[in-house]
Amino acid sequence: MKREDFEHSIFLVKGRAGKPDLNRVEVKGRSLMVKDVRRKNFFLRWTLGFWLIHKEWKVYSRLAGMQGIPQPVERIDRFAFTMEFIPGRPILRGEPLTLSFFEN
Repeated sequence: MKREDFEHSIFLVKGRAGKPDLNRVEVKGRSLMVKDVRRKNFFLRWTLGFWLIHKEWKVYSRLAGMQGIPQPVERIDRFAFTMEFIPGRPILRGEPLTLSFFEN
């Protein structure tokens, strides 16, 4: 996968500070999410952003195959990777969760 493959993606979240931007893209009938720190300023991109993308990719790679975890798809470059898109909404801090949340 190349950056050109997701240039026409749906922008989901603009990450603040060193956090990645999130984009949704359709590739070959698959809905994917791209995590990308390329547009961060030089210092954040090459320090915190680079480190976060690397660590998160390693975590998702180790969890590959587990049900309910987005599956890693491909590392685009040192600043971005794609993973399976799972629709949902953010859980708010302190939000109570029902037991059905934890069921498969």
